Amino acid sequence: MTKTMIASALGAVLLAASAAIPAARAGELWMPRDQAVAQVEAGKGAARRGIGVAEGGEAVLELFVAPSGEWTLLVTRADGLSRLAGSGEAWIPQESPLDGDPI
Repeated sequence: MTKTMIASALGAVLLAASAAIPAARAGELWMPRDQAVAQVEAGKGAARRGIGVAEGGEAVLELFVAPSGEWTLLVTRADGLSRLAGSGEAWIPQESPLDGDPI
C-alpha cells in the first residue's frame, strides 16, 4: 500500500510538471541545464536518482535526492533550458519497476 501511495504521489507530481513544460510563463526562472544541476547538487549534496522523458518528448524530467531525503524535480526542455518543477522532503527510495518490483 505504501508503494502505491508513493507511486501515486510521484505520478501526480510528474503529470503536473509535464503539463506545464511546453511554454515558459512569466516569472519562471529558466537557466542552462548545467547551471541548474550544479545548483541542485551543491545545495544539499543531492545526486540524480531518476530520469524520464515527458509525454510528447518535449522535455526530460530528472529527480535529484539528497542524503537527508530532500528531493528536487528538474525539468529540461529540448532547447537545453531547465527549471525547478517541484521539491520536497522525506523521499523514500523504492525498487524500480524495471528491476521486477511493480510499484
